[in-house]
Amino acid sequence: MKRRLEIVPFEVKHLEGYKSLTGPDEVGTARLGKEPTEAYTALDEKGRTIFCMGRIEVTPWCQEVWFIATVHIIRWPREAVGIAKKYLKECCLSRSHRVQAVVLKDWEKGNQFMQKLGFRREGILKALDEEKRDYNLYARVR
Repeated sequence: MKRRLEIVPFEVKHLEGYKSLTGPDEVGTARLGKEPTEAYTALDEKGRTIFCMGRIEVTPWCQEVWFIATVHIIRWPREAVGIAKKYLKECCLSRSHRVQAVVLKDWEKGNQFMQKLGFRREGILKALDEEKRDYNLYARVR
């Protein structure tokens, strides 16, 4: 029997009790101070959160995407990339010509993930969060 992830509308409770792979501070929606325009959660067969992702409309031509992975994503790497690619195509690139995201500068796996999704690094955002950590800015432009 093939394993499958269930995709459901995002709720904050999906992240309760989970430690994110990026650490305690998530820039995602907090950085812009906006609610996500659209967001989803991937759950495994036991109902555990694998990852959450969503988008924020920065402008009509620019979407900012966020992705929060839990430790359970280690079992689902191909599925996560496939779902993220589909989401980017259907929910972001179909609406805007620019999609952007930020990733902790020193988080190697997160930076590799962005490259697998076809994003290009545009630069570094210095001291972006409360802990003054640096982030890489990635974008896909069509």
